[in-house]
Amino acid sequence: MALCLHDDGDGPAQSLRPLQLDARTGVWSTDIDHDLAGNYYTFLVDVLVDGVGLVRNRVTDPYAVSLSTDSRRGYVANLQSPKLKPPDWDQTPAPTRVQAATDAVVYELHMRDFSIGDATVRADYRGKYLAFTLDDTNSMRHLQALVAAGITDVHLLPVFDFGSVPELGCVTPTPAGKPDGESQQAAVSAVSARLLQLGLRPGALHRARGQLRDRRGRRRGAPRRGRPRRDIDLLREYADRTPHDAVVFVVE
Repeated sequence: MALCLHDDGDGPAQSLRPLQLDARTGVWSTDIDHDLAGNYYTFLVDVLVDGVGLVRNRVTDPYAVSLSTDSRRGYVANLQSPKLKPPDWDQTPAPTRVQAATDAVVYELHMRDFSIGDATVRADYRGKYLAFTLDDTNSMRHLQALVAAGITDVHLLPVFDFGSVPELGCVTPTPAGKPDGESQQAAVSAVSARLLQLGLRPGALHRARGQLRDRRGRRRGAPRRGRPRRDIDLLREYADRTPHDAVVFVVE
């Protein structure tokens, strides 16, 4: 097993370091004497396959704190860095209204659906994380009304990494035709593999990393942490807590 270091989220590895196995813990590791924050990495894993022999796979780290576009590279980051925190992130007090789990009133909210049809949200923010950073919109006013009615938790989905939809090249279809015709379903089906949906098919195991659509081709790891944190920081002004949805499949 070896560690590959990359300068960016899409380029080839610039260096390779063998990893040593600790037989007692089962952990593979290496020591690096300088700060790698802002760099990317993958692992090379040699696996013995019956009938084939030794097969080498390039894989990402399931414990990576962030990822490049489409989860192709792990991203090295210090989560305590001010660059990855909204202003006053550390000073925001912890919620206290919900004293027990049975006191929670949860509102499940789809990230895209929250703002995609809201004309009061600036066009480039609609359906995206940054829509939650705008106070004076119909979407946020509706959320405020729900909180006033007793909502304590805003449950966001799908915000964790999932592999069934590409982040680069994700599209929005424009169905047209008769309401009872087949053209609308055909338009959706034609691009179904590239549609943002509920994220119920996690193709990777990065369950603590954000899903980020990037139409401009930038393969960066930092926005996966910075943008969701901006949402959470703002939502804490309205709801006590902001749980996130993660789907994990167990195969027996």
